[in-house]
Amino acid sequence: MKKTFPAFLTLCFLTSGCAEMSQYTTWPPKWLESSAENQTDAAGQNEDGKTGALEESDKKLSYWKQVEGWEKSNQEKPSPLDGEEIPPQTAQEPAAENAEAPEPEEVQKKAAAKPPEEILEAKLNFNLAQEFIYSQKFEEAVKPLKKAIALEPQDPDFHYTYGLVFQNLSQHKEAVKGFQKAVDLNPSLWQAHYRLGMEFQELKQPKNAIRHYKESIKINADFSEAHFNLANVLRTQKNYTASIQHFKEAARIDPGNPEHYFNMGLDYLETKKIDAAIESFENTLTHAPKFQDASFRLGKLYSETNKHDNAVKYLSRAIEDDPAREETYFLLHNAHWEKKQYPEALDVLGKLIQLDPKKEDPYFTLAQAYLLLNRPADAIEPFQKMLKLNPDKFEAHNSLGMIYEKNKNHKLAISHFKEAIRIKPDSYLAHFNLGLVYLNLKRNTDAIQEFREVTQVNPDFAQAHWSLAVLYDKVQDGGNAIFHAKRAENLFKDKFEKKKSDNARQFAHLLNQKYQK
Repeated sequence: MKKTFPAFLTLCFLTSGCAEMSQYTTWPPKWLESSAENQTDAAGQNEDGKTGALEESDKKLSYWKQVEGWEKSNQEKPSPLDGEEIPPQTAQEPAAENAEAPEPEEVQKKAAAKPPEEILEAKLNFNLAQEFIYSQKFEEAVKPLKKAIALEPQDPDFHYTYGLVFQNLSQHKEAVKGFQKAVDLNPSLWQAHYRLGMEFQELKQPKNAIRHYKESIKINADFSEAHFNLANVLRTQKNYTASIQHFKEAARIDPGNPEHYFNMGLDYLETKKIDAAIESFENTLTHAPKFQDASFRLGKLYSETNKHDNAVKYLSRAIEDDPAREETYFLLHNAHWEKKQYPEALDVLGKLIQLDPKKEDPYFTLAQAYLLLNRPADAIEPFQKMLKLNPDKFEAHNSLGMIYEKNKNHKLAISHFKEAIRIKPDSYLAHFNLGLVYLNLKRNTDAIQEFREVTQVNPDFAQAHWSLAVLYDKVQDGGNAIFHAKRAENLFKDKFEKKKSDNARQFAHLLNQKYQK
């Protein structure tokens, strides 16, 4: 997640010292009440030899610089993190290859050579662009801004604002040009480095984004958003150790922001540091008690670590904050179930079904819960409702077939087992279950057919061979009876089922005596 700020706040929103921003929010300021055109008429000279309009324009620029806190840009602060060498600033970004910083002497000469009228016109166009930005008319700001830059191409303020405008227009490559030119002219302008990091994130250029975020932090180590965004880029590179460190720095600078702790927790999960992840998610909830995803993550972690009391606590809280998240209900159901709180477990599923009666999975889980509680009659209704939503649900047909067969309702049992086989013709279990129904009904030929289907799909299913041995004996087919009895003996033996293996061996011996006289 990348932090962004609306550019219509122009310059103030980038500084860490914007706590006093409210004093600048009245718009327009008194000195900007007259239009730029009217100001150009005030051409009277003052004591310093400046025109009245030029002096007024200087006041405007002074205002913006005060808001921006650009005087802080010159106080370089080394980054306390990573210990990685920052590439030299002379390296150019791909989108701004033609941007070259002029030599200081040359800039001074050009500035000295500028006639006051051009300086005035540049500043007035710049201020006009600012007015458009404050009104969120970014496209209208482009023309006066380009004019200001054409008149004063060495002013980093102008290029920085150019980048802001195109950033808000989502024209990322053009925004890069503006911000890159700004840092070329003023390498200590950490706000521009930060914005370049944002733009390279958008352009899917993580190495460039990391470089500029680090440069911004090197100049101003106490800007939490740069640490936060850098951490998010680092995590895309799977550099979780570094990303965690920057999330920690973001939390140190801005301890009240829950996003810092939450993202830190996610990265601890990636590094399998479960206790640290739990602590981070709990810190998230300390600062934002309604942070639903933190409650969910905690509930899930506590469930996975068999701390079911805590799991119930946080999962219940997650449902209160976001009752539409289906996975939370299943996790809470399981937590109650592990605590043997069966009524509560069933109640959670009932609430999920009420939330969305057209979802299949809650019905299936509820029916399975009834079967585990040895309440097959209660399981019938949720299975039937499930089949109304999806008539081709194999598990529901197979389960209903077993329930009906147990209740001696052979007709419905056969019907559901046949449906299960229609859906999954290669299901040896459905064939076997149907074979058992036919066996109970003494429909030996039908039973033999189903058990043979089982052995074709799964030749090592010992119970099917045993059943065939018994059935072939009943129809006086001694050869097949002996073959399947011996096969059952060997398969049971392989599965270490000694008693069943011994029974099959004895039955094969009796069959040999019976049919080989």
